[in-house]
Amino acid sequence: MQRRYIGLLLLALICLSALTAQAARIKDIAMVNGVDGEHLIGYGIIVGLAGTGDGAKTGFTNHSVASMMEKFGHTLDPDDIKLKNVAAVMVTAKLPPYSLQGDQMDVTVSSLGDATSLDGGILLMTPLLRQADGLQYAISQGPVSLGGFNVEAGEGNSLRTNHTTVGMVINGGKLVRDWEQGVVRDNRIELLLHSPDFTTATNIAKTVNEAVGTSSAQARGAGRVSIWIPSELADATMDFISRVENLRVATDLAARVVINERTGTVVVGQNVTIKDVAIAHGNLRVEIRTGFNASQPNAFGSGTTLLVPDIRTSVSDDDARLAVLQANNTVEQVARSLNELGVSPRDMVAIFQALKRSGALEAELVIM
Repeated sequence: MQRRYIGLLLLALICLSALTAQAARIKDIAMVNGVDGEHLIGYGIIVGLAGTGDGAKTGFTNHSVASMMEKFGHTLDPDDIKLKNVAAVMVTAKLPPYSLQGDQMDVTVSSLGDATSLDGGILLMTPLLRQADGLQYAISQGPVSLGGFNVEAGEGNSLRTNHTTVGMVINGGKLVRDWEQGVVRDNRIELLLHSPDFTTATNIAKTVNEAVGTSSAQARGAGRVSIWIPSELADATMDFISRVENLRVATDLAARVVINERTGTVVVGQNVTIKDVAIAHGNLRVEIRTGFNASQPNAFGSGTTLLVPDIRTSVSDDDARLAVLQANNTVEQVARSLNELGVSPRDMVAIFQALKRSGALEAELVIM
């Protein structure tokens, strides 16, 4: 009976997803809390550089090398160490969700001192820690890949491609313990909306409740929806989450007009409307050109040759065109009206700013 209930519930989830095929999938507008990975960090040393490492002023590199060599039975005075082939780096990585001991991942190395290039370097074994608990979750080691170069020949002559003080160690990180990342807490999961909106969050909760047949989903503000997993699905949690992700819901976003003044780009959202308003658009162009003519005296006459300026002024004024926009115009109607005026993208920026100031634009105006 329990297995049959699970089958019917999952079938209901599939059917509801198919009926709302025109809406967005939940997995495209939200993510399950806990599957975004975890950041790791460590301090490491890169060796094998061709004279492009840290200079003498970077004292912590010398102390790090002295401490490392002491572990190998060599005691050195940090002040006596002169290094050019070694660079201190910060090592960062993102721990993938559901990672197990032995899994590999890429790590990023970033110069901490005054090294000019990490090209050709080898990252020595570096522990990677999780800040939340301070535990070591991975170790990293391997050759550094830059995808660029920095060449200098003589004073003032150099050729550089890409950023040479940051590199990658491909598959250079290896997990030393399992990463037990729980997405189910207190027998519930939480969905985090990419674009928080109260209406969308409410629609998600209603859709899930209709599919499950209970009041298991509840909106917790504009950006969070909690879903309690039915006890009958305790053994099918991953399947339940998969079906929920593929449910389709009607999304709703605030009316917004985004303007980039530097490029003249205007993006108008779907729900943007404009009240009754008249827009006039015209251009006044004044052009002044100055030329010079020579004033030549008669032959064998007294006088001197002079340059006489010839100033010509022309004024052109395009016919001002007036467009009347009715209330509750759609984005398509607004765009068509502005195009009929011959409005360029940069002129459209000024028009939308004026519409907002006049109170006719029923939308949020975002200027980048």
